[in-house]
Amino acid sequence: MDLERLTEIMESSDPPALVHNTAAIRVESVSGSSARIRYLNSNQEAVVPISELVEVDLPDLEDQYPTGWLSRTSPVIRA
Repeated sequence: MDLERLTEIMESSDPPALVHNTAAIRVESVSGSSARIRYLNSNQEAVVPISELVEVDLPDLEDQYPTGWLSRTSPVIRA
């Protein structure tokens, strides 16, 4: 990734998912060619080169529910 794209992502209201070494991250800050990141699975911080960050496309889960949004809601069961 380059600095220009990372800046666009950080300013976005709906940023795409980012990973570092296959781990999901959140960028805390940028300084020069490095980024301070937080790993989402462990909450640990690290400073890494921006070039090691990767933007990933998450799958659209709508097609995982054959009957649409109704299959994702639990019915109220009344006795």
